[in-house]
Amino acid sequence: MSGNRWFRMYGEFLTDPKVQMLSEADQRRFIMVMCMRSNGDVTLHDENVAFQLRISDEEWAATKLRLRAKSLIG
Repeated sequence: MSGNRWFRMYGEFLTDPKVQMLSEADQRRFIMVMCMRSNGDVTLHDENVAFQLRISDEEWAATKLRLRAKSLIG
């Protein structure tokens, strides 16, 4: 099987209030986290996530809180 893994993203992303109330930066970060999960990284250690998103550990911690508050991530 090729290394290209897929994940399902629903068109409702466009109109979902939980998502649309996020900043564009946080929406992008949310999609990137879904990509990381799709690639098999089930642990998603904070340092690795921040590196992959090209943001500081502090920025990731704040983003993570916002995504959790919307129940978008666990």
